[in-house]
Amino acid sequence: MKTTEKKTIIWLASYLKGIGGGQKLLFEGVEYFRNQGYRVVVITWHFDKLALFNDTYTDDDIIVLNEPIISKKHIFRRALNRLKSLWQVKKIIQNLRPCMVFTQSEYDVAIAYLLSIFTPLPYCFLIFGQMFQYPDDMAKYAFVFRKHLKTIVHSQEGYKNTTPLKRPKMNWVDWCSNEIICLIRYFAVQNAQARFVFSKSQQWETKLLFKQDATILKGAFSENIFNQSFDNEYIKEKYGLPK
Repeated sequence: MKTTEKKTIIWLASYLKGIGGGQKLLFEGVEYFRNQGYRVVVITWHFDKLALFNDTYTDDDIIVLNEPIISKKHIFRRALNRLKSLWQVKKIIQNLRPCMVFTQSEYDVAIAYLLSIFTPLPYCFLIFGQMFQYPDDMAKYAFVFRKHLKTIVHSQEGYKNTTPLKRPKMNWVDWCSNEIICLIRYFAVQNAQARFVFSKSQQWETKLLFKQDATILKGAFSENIFNQSFDNEYIKEKYGLPK
């Protein structure tokens, strides 16, 4: 009997360290697609076992590139290090021949885009967090995005409290690097096979910044959850919540 080779999905993730929503989302996605019969390989530049949520998940098929850790303040040095790893990632992808690549950050989608220039590579982008949600992301001050800076910052109370309208000081090398990287990010998001977001505000930001539509992903519990009653004291005691 002829055997059917499993199709492979690659999940690119710059950082897979610590415990957070992004890590949880990635591993839940990995488990889902593996249950659907796919082989899912995670390629990351930084990894520690904390991201496995106390061994809730496994480190099967995780390829760690072990890139040197460089402060986000040094934009040029970080970009140069990442570019050096492109050839290594390209060889991994050519060997695995994936049917799809998933990314969930604008840095990772830029890598997927650059790789797709050299080899046919369909990729999807889940916009887990926008540049305005990260105070140290200088992309928002780049020429290609800054015309929308004031509009987006004033659209959210959280942005108003954390995002200065004036660009922080940076040397000319990092400034030029930021401008080039942001152009790549712009075209990377535009050329993704599909873009996904979690909210209408993110959908609006994506349309404004990248001139592209994004699909809102929704996940929910079954409706019968609203028919259940919960003992607040029991829940507080079970999960160690303050009284």
